[in-house]
Amino acid sequence: MVIENCIKKYSDSYFEDMFGVSNTKAVESYSRALRFLSDFALNDDQYRQECVPIMQSVFNPIKANEFDIHTSSVNILFQKEFNMSLQISSPMFTEETYCFIQIIFQACGDNYFYIVEDSADNAAFQLKIPTTTSWKQLLSGGSISAVLFNMPYNNYRVFGDSGSWGKLCNYENSWSDYEIFGSKLDIPEIRNYNKQMALPVDDFLYLQKNIGFPPGIRILSDVVGLDSNLTSNRNEAESKWKGLSLYVK
Repeated sequence: MVIENCIKKYSDSYFEDMFGVSNTKAVESYSRALRFLSDFALNDDQYRQECVPIMQSVFNPIKANEFDIHTSSVNILFQKEFNMSLQISSPMFTEETYCFIQIIFQACGDNYFYIVEDSADNAAFQLKIPTTTSWKQLLSGGSISAVLFNMPYNNYRVFGDSGSWGKLCNYENSWSDYEIFGSKLDIPEIRNYNKQMALPVDDFLYLQKNIGFPPGIRILSDVVGLDSNLTSNRNEAESKWKGLSLYVK
């Protein structure tokens, strides 16, 4: 990736254009963004020789903008040995979900994780970050951290260097901000991650009533299998389960 192009794209004026307010003081923001990207950005050789082979072992080469969750088979996004679940979630990480992912890092033996923006733009993110990086460090990059971790913006592929798991973050679509998490390991840490990321009852009922669910999504409660024609009565729902997991058929 080209660091200067990325910093220029997400300059203070970007936030003013998007939201009508500045992100931080321009000089400070530039310095923080430059330091962050100098630490974590991949150059072209590193991206092609190191990152791409791992990414291709996890994901199929389907671009997010070529995928429609209502009409496409979700199974085409990952390699065939991966099991998938879907989370209604944004942005890429919160402090809580980053802690969940750090547990997966440790269980899978990851030393690094990668963030690759699903775009051919010359300012697209291509990052390699040590798994020991703290949440505070992730937020240290000024405007860059704001775009990555505070905004449901762009589409990304996130995966560890073990090649055991990955998640595709799709925030530019007409349905909902969602992530598809895939893993070829059936381990307690990943089962717990899916449980922690399960859809709360209120959110499920809102989606069911107002938006609907794609046909390729199978809905499970924490105890039994369900279908998308579930009750719309909140009290009845809450008496039966606390969360709903969304799995790919």
